[in-house]
Formats: sequence, structure tokens, C-alpha cells
Amino acid sequence: MRYEKVYSMYEAMQVHEDTGGYWFSPGARRFFRSFWGSFDYITRTFISSERFDDASPRRFSLRLFSVDFSSIETISEFQEFDTRAQALAAQKRHARQEVAA
Repeated sequence: MRYEKVYSMYEAMQVHEDTGGYWFSPGARRFFRSFWGSFDYITRTFISSERFDDASPRRFSLRLFSVDFSSIETISEFQEFDTRAQALAAQKRHARQEVAA
């Protein structure tokens, strides 16, 4: 799969794995109790959520795939957002800034 044609979170995850990435591995998912979604194929951003333990609240971060999808950067503060809606709003702001640049 070529990264120029990545339009879904599933495709992005596959390309990441194909380039040697482990970010979405079952072990990482279990350890961080993480979920992902809201992939924006234009800006290559997505929202992740993690939960430290059963006593901790689920929090959300805004992430960015590298151009070739081999690495992932956190572009918000780690677990900056209390709700998915806050993270989505940040993703939309980021997209507007990218379009304006």
C-alpha cells in the first residue's frame, strides 16, 4: 500500500505497521489502554485516548503521522483533553491552520 492513497485510519495503521511501526500493536494497546479514531487524511492527524489505570479517567491527545506514516508525533500535550469533543475541536483548529499556511 502506498502512503499517497491513505484515506482511513485503518489504512494509516496498516502503512505504519508495514514501515516497521508498532504504535498500534495489541501489546501497546493493552498497556496504554488506548483507542484511536477521527483520522483526517488531509492533515494526517488523528485522536488517541489512553487510560492509565482503572482509577484514572480516559484522556485524549492529538497525534500526527509523519509524511510516510512511519512515525507518530503528539502535537497536543499528552492527554491534554478531557473529552473527545475538545480533541476534535483542536483537530479542526489544526486543519484550519494547515490550510491557511
